[in-house]
Amino acid sequence: MIKRNDITDEQLYFAIYCITALSRNLNMIPSDVYNLLTEKTKILDEYIIKYYDTLHTQGEDYIVGEIVSLLKSKGIKV
Repeated sequence: MIKRNDITDEQLYFAIYCITALSRNLNMIPSDVYNLLTEKTKILDEYIIKYYDTLHTQGEDYIVGEIVSLLKSKGIKV
């Protein structure tokens, strides 16, 4: 897992944005979304933070769609 000191403030804010957007889209509470992205999968570290430079330039629909696709590819029903 990426340590807090290893990410920028912008990456942290973006991760929060992604969690919030996904929770709205999936009608889930943000803490459950966070658990999906960290405990059940490593999507937060291995996708959202890792590809921040590209992802943060995309719109919310694209980002949510990509994360949902990743969740499904990892066997998570959403």
